[in-house]
Amino acid sequence: MNIQHGEASPTKKVYTLTDSGLRELHRLSLGYPEIPEIRKTFLMQLVFGGSLTKASCLP
Repeated sequence: MNIQHGEASPTKKVYTLTDSGLRELHRLSLGYPEIPEIRKTFLMQLVFGGSLTKASCLP
């Protein structure tokens, strides 16, 4: 952590990543994110409902 004092602005704390933090960030960025669990299926239907056509909705 670095503290910067300014005349025209308030004092700021500036945080930086350590070398081990940068390595961990790099490792995490190479992986795949978890697929989120869809809990509200009705909301998903609303989101994608605008792309449906009349023909695709009829049995």
